[in-house]
Amino acid sequence: MNHTQPDTQANQSVSEILQELRRYLPQQGPIKDFIADNIIGVFRSEGLTFHEALRRASSLYGAREYRSISEYRRSYHQGEISEAAIDFVVAGEDEAESGLKAAMLNEMVHDDVRRGGFRSAGYLHGMAQSTHTVLEEDVHPVLFRLIGNFLDQGIAAVNLSLHHDDFWQAMRQQFSVLRPSGVSRYVAERIQNESPQMLVESAVKALLPRGADTKTFVLEILMAARGWSGVIAQIEARPAYLNYPRRITLEQYVALYLALLSDALIRKGYVAASFAPANSHAEFFSGSAPDESRAEKLCRLWHDAAEMTHYFAVLAAIDTNAAHPRARSARAGTADFQAIFCIDDREESIRRHLEEVNQKIETFGAPGFFGIDMVYQGPFDAIAIKQCPVPVTPKYRVRGIYRGKRKVYLSRLEMNFWHRHGNNVLLGSVISLFFGLLSLFRLGLSVHFPSRSFATVDSFAAHAEATELHYERPENAEAEDGYFEGYTVTEMAERVGRVLTQIGLRQNFAPLVAIVGHGSSSANNPFFAAYDCGACSGRPGLANARVFALMANRTDVRQILAAEGLAIPEGTHFVGALHDTTRDEILFLDENQIPATHTAALSDLKKNFATALKNTALERSRRFEDVPFQKSAESAQKECIARSEMLFEPRPEYTHATNSVGIVAPRSLTENLFLDRRTFFNSYNPHSDPGGEILSQILTPFVPVCAGINLAYYFSLLDNSVYGAGSKLPHNIFGLIGVGNGVDGDLRSGLPEQMIEIHDPFRLLIIIEQSREIVERVLASNLSVAGWIQKDWVKLCVYDSAAREYYWYTRGALRAIVLPAAAVPEYADSFAAFKGQRRNLVPGAIAKGRAT
Repeated sequence: MNHTQPDTQANQSVSEILQELRRYLPQQGPIKDFIADNIIGVFRSEGLTFHEALRRASSLYGAREYRSISEYRRSYHQGEISEAAIDFVVAGEDEAESGLKAAMLNEMVHDDVRRGGFRSAGYLHGMAQSTHTVLEEDVHPVLFRLIGNFLDQGIAAVNLSLHHDDFWQAMRQQFSVLRPSGVSRYVAERIQNESPQMLVESAVKALLPRGADTKTFVLEILMAARGWSGVIAQIEARPAYLNYPRRITLEQYVALYLALLSDALIRKGYVAASFAPANSHAEFFSGSAPDESRAEKLCRLWHDAAEMTHYFAVLAAIDTNAAHPRARSARAGTADFQAIFCIDDREESIRRHLEEVNQKIETFGAPGFFGIDMVYQGPFDAIAIKQCPVPVTPKYRVRGIYRGKRKVYLSRLEMNFWHRHGNNVLLGSVISLFFGLLSLFRLGLSVHFPSRSFATVDSFAAHAEATELHYERPENAEAEDGYFEGYTVTEMAERVGRVLTQIGLRQNFAPLVAIVGHGSSSANNPFFAAYDCGACSGRPGLANARVFALMANRTDVRQILAAEGLAIPEGTHFVGALHDTTRDEILFLDENQIPATHTAALSDLKKNFATALKNTALERSRRFEDVPFQKSAESAQKECIARSEMLFEPRPEYTHATNSVGIVAPRSLTENLFLDRRTFFNSYNPHSDPGGEILSQILTPFVPVCAGINLAYYFSLLDNSVYGAGSKLPHNIFGLIGVGNGVDGDLRSGLPEQMIEIHDPFRLLIIIEQSREIVERVLASNLSVAGWIQKDWVKLCVYDSAAREYYWYTRGALRAIVLPAAAVPEYADSFAAFKGQRRNLVPGAIAKGRAT
């Protein structure tokens, strides 16, 4: 529907309009800091429900809202959507249940449910069509090259920032000397003579007919290349995103876009007066979601039924353990070893396999930064890197000091040499001739014999050789350049005590406790940060694990904790470690500090890990379609290691694909269950939290972090061409900022196809073991968490072990539900559960994992 609307933004400046509109751009920063997050989070912040947001997002981006009706019906006929789930979702509708079920199965509606979006209609689209202007050819190539060159973080030998660290000033100085290819005299003169604000205002006035809406036109421009405009908005708001800072604003971006657009349109005879002022997007700015169509309603019901089918299967499996409530695992008090892992869904399998290998290993889950809110600067790092969740602003810096300073010096000297001289005309030619031939030979060799190379992101690299961590500072030491150099003893005790209390580990400590961070090694993979620990801002978690273990081993820290009622036995030792989730290998650090009394125990623990990691690799390898089912765990691990080193392997691992559940409960609720690597686990003892304070502390980061990951995969799968990054295969890296297709494509936000192809588009189900009253109290006091649940961005089920009741959050309250009868598969061990299977599997019970 078209609306003629006067320019209601007459009193708004360009800066004010851009400030209002920037929230609709992707919130993803440079790719080195890639963190999976809710791709349409702006609509959650507008107070919309999940399904309302799907419609509103589609009207802006033109994306799919659901799978097609035909896909849902096919899944139903194949038994993938249950009758019980359909009955559950239609029972909450006003329409008669029988008629609604019949409509879901038979009514003819549009198969592909999506709305137009700002790119397929509007002022900009009309201008381009009426003049036969192709934005991707006439505007974008020059735009992207100028911006990409200015923001370049280490690839270009020469870039615009050498002239000035401000984008507009850098262009002015460059154009006064030499105009780059594609920049016309008209564009250069406008940039020389006008400020960004002046250029935008004059260009808008010249291009739009009288009565057209400025805000709509500006948003259309932002949507035309929302990858680059989104990154620029993020860099403007957070300059620290760049290792080598640049000053660029969204207003400068729009000004350059309009200068290039004006030039292209003028060349093709565009006349604003001949262009209709009708605003096809006026309804979007009402702030409300479009009304739900019949096709959208049926798709919504099908989608909810597909989710409920999976949720019921998970709850049925959990119910097999629910009759035996415990504060922790059945292994508590008898364990020889304990291991604290990240809550990451990929750690579900290694925990399960460890528990199958040894009945005297107790495992826990905690956010993988382990409460260490720091930036970390390793011995080979030019700058300190954030190692804690994105919302946290770290105030502490920890340094890793390499004992051999000569190697650090030579490493930096080597990097500087190649960067400075590799692009020199004379020396660069010699280097290219000699080393080019050598590299070509090595490249060919790597196809058949993969090995670690310069292109490999190695999760162990920063700690592969002995580094000494400087993590302590005196009580009265002041901050330097914004950071405290380490933690005081009191601050150490606060962090160690908080984590141990939250996961319920306040007594029955084992002699050896492993703090296991995680990271991922892969070759030629620009999305490496998305494979590492999200709680560490897309970095491996080993530094955090080491710091936590070192703190927990200190006598002065333990004395403070003991005075607060948390007594760590003198015979308990903590050790930091890193699990490489691609290679399924583990690295233990600071072994030189392990007492002689514990060396044999560490040797035994390593053997247990070695077996469990091979079994995990065997389980993971079943998902790779191009790999035959492995005959042994050893061969599976070799395959996984090889994939991490292959230059041409787009699927080193599937990261968080298939995630669908988040559990906050003691391990006893899930201890012997096969949950197919789909579950985030945060350990929690409901029996020691009568007021719900600990639960609230856990949920505050747990819900947004896990839901953000879940929704990033959800939307990237739902419409990968809009919300995702497309295939990795044609990607090029632009200035170490992001990836795009070809040499002149827009930056692609979201996840690539090869990371989401096995995912099911289900919202996260959060399962909490606690009484209904306490959870209701937490939600009433913790509004940041409640908003996710009340608006259906995540689903919530509460299990009250004392009452033996399940409660489902629906229509604004937790209501008792009865789980439908379901047969839970039983397996002798994990291998029996996944043997010969490629697909996502139904949860089941593992006899070998059951502790007695």
